[in-house]
Amino acid sequence: MVNLSVRGIEEEVSALLKERAREEEVSVNAMVVRILRQAVGREHMPQIKQRFTDLDELAGSWSKHEAAEFKTAVAPFERIEETLWR
Repeated sequence: MVNLSVRGIEEEVSALLKERAREEEVSVNAMVVRILRQAVGREHMPQIKQRFTDLDELAGSWSKHEAAEFKTAVAPFERIEETLWR
């Protein structure tokens, strides 16, 4: 294997690489090697997982009473109507 030193990387690009590596739980070096392999066609680009955060403020916001009411309300949806599946 060859070592390669890359100079002139902008601070913003470096920060984005570090953030992406942290999100994917890999080292920055592993992230850069994978990006380079993809760029030269040696590795297929994986589908990018989209991360949605628009409902984060709602997560865990129900009281125990509200959660129990919801569970009771959706309980009928858990029943299987045998006649429909024959």
